[in-house]
Amino acid sequence: MFLKDELINSIKEVFEELVLLDNFTISTDNGPYKDKELPVRFNCHLLIIGSFLIRNGLIERERLSELEKFVSNMIENDSKFNYKFRESNFTKRDTVNGTMGPAWVAESLLYAGDALGRQDFTDEARRLLNCHVFDETNRCWHRLTPCGMLLPIDYTFNHQLWFAEQCLKTYEPDLIDQASSFLEYQIPKLILLRNGIIHHYTPIIKFLKKPTIGHLTDLYYSYGQFLLSGAYQKDKSVAYQGFNLKALAGCFKLAPQLKCWSSNKFKKLTKFEYTAEINCKLSANAYGYQYNPSVYEFLFWFKTCNPCRFDYVKSFIEKERIIHNNLQPRETTIQKLRIYEVISYLESDD
Repeated sequence: MFLKDELINSIKEVFEELVLLDNFTISTDNGPYKDKELPVRFNCHLLIIGSFLIRNGLIERERLSELEKFVSNMIENDSKFNYKFRESNFTKRDTVNGTMGPAWVAESLLYAGDALGRQDFTDEARRLLNCHVFDETNRCWHRLTPCGMLLPIDYTFNHQLWFAEQCLKTYEPDLIDQASSFLEYQIPKLILLRNGIIHHYTPIIKFLKKPTIGHLTDLYYSYGQFLLSGAYQKDKSVAYQGFNLKALAGCFKLAPQLKCWSSNKFKKLTKFEYTAEINCKLSANAYGYQYNPSVYEFLFWFKTCNPCRFDYVKSFIEKERIIHNNLQPRETTIQKLRIYEVISYLESDD
């Protein structure tokens, strides 16, 4: 129980500090990418933290009043299509963070909707997910602007994976069918590096016998970023391994009947080992512990999909004191917020 108690105390510490900030003006940045983020991400992650604490009787509901007010206002004023997640005046990327932005919003609304009894939050999450067009050919989702303009497919695998997990949580047949279709096609075709590491730029576009111009463009961008990636992207893949595995564990738990879990690629994933070498790479990588809190993410994966290795991982984390040293820092606002990712592990016995 030592590790769980330590993590719950850390969650409460983060909440007590960040709940004092102004929900309507707070701005964060997404780690090494340095994009200025609007208050949506901050409030969504903090909403999960606060809802978890209320669910476990660790704070009173009134402590969340300003946060609930922000989210209610966000839904009322900004929910015609999608949410603007970041400013992109100095980048060529979209303002919604692909399918990752809406996945984070839906994740928070679904969790808080259940924990707080807010049906309006749950309904909004379902509306947001349903707004995104599923590409039946490639079995993944298109991006969507705040004004409802359809953009090309999000070529980033982890974005699509987190979006799929939220769809599975809704218990809506259409969304579950879409997520299941994505997983059944994509998981057996993953590009894996040594030790079962998922390549960050795993291509997600299908080859067609008679491709259209639009499909050729999708192939160019999806496979182009994979073929042009070098050693740098392999290091980045290690950094995103926990992020991918956490969402995969969630999908596995929500849809255990899928055939993709019997594929050779998924079996190789279950043989992934969290070693001292991996820990060292995560420590030195700008996309590792400094941004992706892999320790929080790995706990849920090993508990759910590789239980025979779970005790080793848990002992390693406790022995190395990774939670409270500079390997897993809690310096920036976004680093503090992302402790919410450990909640999946903390609730995995429920």
